[in-house]
Amino acid sequence: MCNITKVKSMMNPWDVNPDLQQERLIQLASMLAKVRADVVDLHNPELGDTKKSLGLRVYECSRSQSIVQAGQSDFEWLGILTEDGRFTLRIGSTPVRFWKGEPEKLPSGKLLRSPEALKQIELFHSENSSDELIWFCILDTNSKKLVERAYFVGYTETGEISINWQIPIRSHIILMADMNHTLSESIELDSAVNRLKAKISKSDAVKNE
Repeated sequence: MCNITKVKSMMNPWDVNPDLQQERLIQLASMLAKVRADVVDLHNPELGDTKKSLGLRVYECSRSQSIVQAGQSDFEWLGILTEDGRFTLRIGSTPVRFWKGEPEKLPSGKLLRSPEALKQIELFHSENSSDELIWFCILDTNSKKLVERAYFVGYTETGEISINWQIPIRSHIILMADMNHTLSESIELDSAVNRLKAKISKSDAVKNE
């Protein structure tokens, strides 16, 4: 007898759920990666920003941007099920949440669904066993706090990973591709904070002349 979990792990999200189309998952992850990059660019430890403030701001900005984009022309498939508490998106009719970290380290408490998500599942319940999976867009960051890898993961209610697909992220900050592809050399841009400081210094110099 084959192991069902092992077989599922070799499948893609769209193989078991037509809502979870590849292009949609790439768009979602790229949007969240860009939001994080924009927030990191504004992070200023000298002003008193901390890792905690960075995390809170990234989450709130990601939540706000998701709400703004939901239903727009490029994101007509994206909806919001739960705005507060266990913030939950909807891809088609499928509840989805996001989290920063590694897929294997998702806290068990995150697997609890919001009341709206449970109602959505009951409303669109089918004979497909994928209805039992809890879907997450997982963002794994590097030492600079930018998204280095992204995954779309289907968890069982007991926390086992049933499906895990690495998302190729498209954004102006980070480009992900297959390991067999050669990436062009990246260019590191000066942060918005440094550019602002340069403008202020130049303005002071003019006043002192």
